Amino acid sequence: MQPLAELQYRGLFWSQLNGRDWTLNAFLSSSRGGLNLDLSADQATQQAMHRALDVLIDTPVDALKGWRLEAADFDALLSSDPIRDLLTWMNDPEGSAQEWQGARWDAFSSRCKADWKLDPKADGVLVAAEHISEGRREWNAVWERYQSGWRSFPKVIERLRLASLPVVQDLFADLSRYPRRNDEAEDSLRSSLAGLAGASQTEAVTKLQGLEQEHGPRRRWLWAQMGQAPLAQALEPLTRLAVLTGKPFGGQHLEDMIDAYRAEFWRADAAARQALAGLRTKADTDAVSAALRALYVPWLEEANQRFQELVRKEGYPGSRVVKEPATRPAGNACCSWTGCATTSLRILPGF
Repeated sequence: MQPLAELQYRGLFWSQLNGRDWTLNAFLSSSRGGLNLDLSADQATQQAMHRALDVLIDTPVDALKGWRLEAADFDALLSSDPIRDLLTWMNDPEGSAQEWQGARWDAFSSRCKADWKLDPKADGVLVAAEHISEGRREWNAVWERYQSGWRSFPKVIERLRLASLPVVQDLFADLSRYPRRNDEAEDSLRSSLAGLAGASQTEAVTKLQGLEQEHGPRRRWLWAQMGQAPLAQALEPLTRLAVLTGKPFGGQHLEDMIDAYRAEFWRADAAARQALAGLRTKADTDAVSAALRALYVPWLEEANQRFQELVRKEGYPGSRVVKEPATRPAGNACCSWTGCATTSLRILPGF
């Protein structure tokens, strides 16, 4: 020890002016030999400061000046995007906890408690899912981020499906954040559409108008954008089809009928095809097909009948000779008027 003794005279101790050893808090906040930063004195800030020490020592001093530093500021050094971290954790809670163990997990947990009143370890993803679905004000930013970037968090929808619907549902309650509510509505709509089997065209139109009023708003929900509301999407072309098939389609002459189809009624065939285009399951296809049989097939048959009458009367366009078919087509196939009726019927299962 003797060789070291002289250092107490030749050496220089780096200490505060009052002779005390520097602490992290003292060095950051002191105006006499320290960095003169404005620090909050609460315990959460002190803990966050020590948590972020490894990153803090590489942070430019100017980036820490100009405002009072609190726990969230130090936690942000470890995690600059807490909302992304929250959604990442909800997407894979076990993997995130394993990857972030240590200072980053502590920072994440601290931000969750401060910003969202959530303890990720004690509460878990179910409580987080319920808070998002309930539309709590402090969770709105999380929901908005999820809406714009849900593809980056593919498993979050399964966490949200765990959230229970309110037991007592207010008439004006917003349930759009509950994927379970959307699932239940799709089941109900499937049953209603399938129930149109055997209905008259008038009954089908009236029923579809009511279903559109009930389920149409779901097309604006996030779940429709995610492909989780195919029947609500199919309602839109079905409703357009209901309007078109309610209009008179014919004319005194064959050219009048052809012109009317070119101008407007081709949209009926397009709507029928669009209604079926986005369906992925047999149950959904069968339900929409039942609606089309009640709404669309009678219109096709009536239009085809009128077309045949005009052909018998005037002949095919460009020909002065009326050529009657040798035999009437069998089954449900209609005589083709420019091929549209037969082709349209073939898009329906069973035809």
